[in-house]
Amino acid sequence: MSNSLETMRTQMKAQGVDVMVCFKPETTFHLSGFNPIIYSHPVIAIVPADGAPVLLIHALRDDHARRESRISDIRLYGAWSTKVTMGPSWLKALEQILSEAGVLEGTIGFEGDYLPVAYLKKLESIAPKATFADVSKVLFQARLIKSPAEIANARIAARFADAGVERGIEVLAAGGSEREITIEAMHAMNKLWLNEYPDVETGAFGSLEGGVQSALWAWCLTGERILINCDSPSLTKPKAGDITLIYIWAPANGIYVENERSIAKGSFRPRSRRRLSAC
Repeated sequence: MSNSLETMRTQMKAQGVDVMVCFKPETTFHLSGFNPIIYSHPVIAIVPADGAPVLLIHALRDDHARRESRISDIRLYGAWSTKVTMGPSWLKALEQILSEAGVLEGTIGFEGDYLPVAYLKKLESIAPKATFADVSKVLFQARLIKSPAEIANARIAARFADAGVERGIEVLAAGGSEREITIEAMHAMNKLWLNEYPDVETGAFGSLEGGVQSALWAWCLTGERILINCDSPSLTKPKAGDITLIYIWAPANGIYVENERSIAKGSFRPRSRRRLSAC
């Protein structure tokens, strides 16, 4: 992440941004390497143009973060067990961190493509003299350039995805339904994960209400249902001449790949071809 961080800082300085305050899970993970799996409390990465970055998390995530985070300066808010925190509120803790960095009256970068308006207003309330700048493009471009470790993880994720597709096609050929294809594809990925990659995490970025401990996911649509484009797989079985879509998403240590296949069962009928073109 060091090269990526320096690239971001160069662009920050070019745009006159003194600090970036990041909430988006994909961004905080890219910067820190920490994914709490469930985002019931904000995870905030603070990146000054000069100086060490800070990771601000709820106290109950402390032990997890200290095992995984590349950011060594971890600050806590909230209350949990005997953890010493900066107070009950992430907003007040963030205000103190920005004050320490001397940027409360500077230019603060935020993620305009993600940050809720309510959160932006909270930021403005603690830094009324600051200027706010959207740094979404800076962060997105930094994530496009993959490190050797990220490329290695992408290759592992691709193995998961390929295993899922291959098993899905086998079940399709044997006459399985959308749901059978989906379940068997995910099972194949999970077996590969179990047997060959014991130290790889397949968790995804959860939400306020739920975590995603493993995201080795597949779904399948067939026949007229391919026009839906995305839906929960049903018990529908492909008929001769139908098109079946098998979609796979697979992460490895936070790096995702996707594998999509369109398969004709038997002769490729003109009507099926038109459906596929419509998708």
